[in-house]
Amino acid sequence: HYMAPEQLTGEGASLRSDVYALGLVLHEMLTGKRVFEAKSLNELRSLHAETKPPSLSSATDLDPAFERVLMRCLSRDPSDRPASASVVLTSLPGGDPLQAALLAGETPSPEMVAAAAKVGDLRPAVAWACLIAGLLGLLSIPILGGRVNLFLRIPLPKPPETLADRGRDVLTRLGYPEAPADSTYGFTRDSTFLDHVRKTFPAAAQWEKLRTTRPGPVSFFYRESPSVLVSTSWFPSVPWAPAQLGIVWSNDPPLIVPGMTRVFLDPLGRLTSFEAVPPLFDPNPGPGPEPDWAKALAEAGFDPSLLRTSGSHWAAPVDSDRRAAWDGAFPGQPDVTFHIEAAAYRGRLVYFRIRGPWALAPLAVVPSPMARVVEAGLIVFCLAMGALAGVWARRNLRLGRGDKKGAMRLATFMFASWTLAQLSLADHTALPFTEFSLLVMTAGQNLVGFVFVWIFYMALEPFVRRRWPQALISWNRLLAGRLRDPLIGRDVLVGALAGMVLVLALRLDLASLLLGRLPAMTEDLGTMTPWGVAYVFFLAAGMCMFLSVGFLFMLCLFQAVVRHVWLARLLLFLFVFPSQSFVEGIVGGDDPLAASVKGVVLAVIVI
Repeated sequence: HYMAPEQLTGEGASLRSDVYALGLVLHEMLTGKRVFEAKSLNELRSLHAETKPPSLSSATDLDPAFERVLMRCLSRDPSDRPASASVVLTSLPGGDPLQAALLAGETPSPEMVAAAAKVGDLRPAVAWACLIAGLLGLLSIPILGGRVNLFLRIPLPKPPETLADRGRDVLTRLGYPEAPADSTYGFTRDSTFLDHVRKTFPAAAQWEKLRTTRPGPVSFFYRESPSVLVSTSWFPSVPWAPAQLGIVWSNDPPLIVPGMTRVFLDPLGRLTSFEAVPPLFDPNPGPGPEPDWAKALAEAGFDPSLLRTSGSHWAAPVDSDRRAAWDGAFPGQPDVTFHIEAAAYRGRLVYFRIRGPWALAPLAVVPSPMARVVEAGLIVFCLAMGALAGVWARRNLRLGRGDKKGAMRLATFMFASWTLAQLSLADHTALPFTEFSLLVMTAGQNLVGFVFVWIFYMALEPFVRRRWPQALISWNRLLAGRLRDPLIGRDVLVGALAGMVLVLALRLDLASLLLGRLPAMTEDLGTMTPWGVAYVFFLAAGMCMFLSVGFLFMLCLFQAVVRHVWLARLLLFLFVFPSQSFVEGIVGGDDPLAASVKGVVLAVIVI
């Protein structure tokens, strides 16, 4: 009486035959009688083959979903029945619909993934430990940052506003008292000097050399213009990050307008470099009077009587009719000899520059062949991934599989965060057409990122939802607006801990610190302002989404090729590790061992 139709006809048994028997037993438990009563085996075969099982309507308090599951168990065709008792269990009211869909070989919908039975399953002790570790991490970052960050280790005794006033005073003393129409200032790094210290001195002496050698690795620039300063270029970044637009800096816009001036000072306000653009037209042709070179040397802190006259080796970047050069040392550091170049036009100083021994030979800034190969390879790889994602996205759209709403929300979030980041860092003016052009360029650039993210998500999300839907539960709940869900809280907490590890390993370069080496100092001193902090905040918000989708796409691609999750993760590790260690160690000039440690940490956290 509890045999499946295929057993009664002698076709053999399977797991689905047991599911049929389970349905018969459950039906009898609910109704109090067997599904089919027969006096002979032939009659029983006939009932199973021709008669539909009676409805459970007599059990009036029964959930209709229960009856649907039970009737699937009693399907005549074994392929229409649930695959196992586990599928039956998860399909019953109160079960996990996500698990039921997976066991049935179906692709769950985004709503079904969000409705999965999973909760934020962290034991209280583990949750408290993670929270305490996170708070300690937040405290350790500024403490350790004080030991690693360049602008915290190098003395900066004067605030930027004071140095800007000093820059205006230097211009007045050098013969440029005119009030400007616009001005700007900021801190910059001398990368040439930093590389010199890394390669020349032992690790134990490097920080001391950075602190005591004049003019030092940090300098302050102040520039003025007779017209509004408007950025004329953009600063490219890696292919997966937006370029910086509209930033007025020490070299942007270039010094080409007559009357533009630029002063570089050391942290104590002593002159290290000066440039001024002479007028395009002079009604009095001919050489001007001999300039007072001593004024510039005094502003730089040199005693002219202790300097030796030298030949001029460097061309001035502006027009001039008189040139001079000296060799000498700063008071208090006789072991470091400097070469000083100066130029004048019609008796007024237009150029002054102090060069240390680390910058005596003029070298063209040409990327190495290996760096060019890496850059070209990254661009080709990104374009190939975009093309492949487009093919997958088109297929998913044609089959109706993609989560269009989720893709639109993610792409819109990334577009908004990148746009806010770039507009926060850009220098704005009261010129309407200039501001409109900046807005159009920013929106146009980020629209490309919007399209890429939308395509990647449409290509990726259905695959992940079918293979690893558990990875998307908290994500789909977040898209659904369930911000107080414990699972979202758990993932945010764990993600914050991973982020702190990345900051400690990559940004603060603890590996170099522990190895006794000079850390990689990649701080952008231009972001040391409230608007610069806003730029980093908004950029990071979009970048984390963009890179997460990209890395997950690569993992899915590797999984589709090699068919094994562990092998796909190994391939992803082999992609992330060398890209980080190579860029930091070869292109960025970082210590190879420290760069390798960074690569391992990043690859493990990504996976």
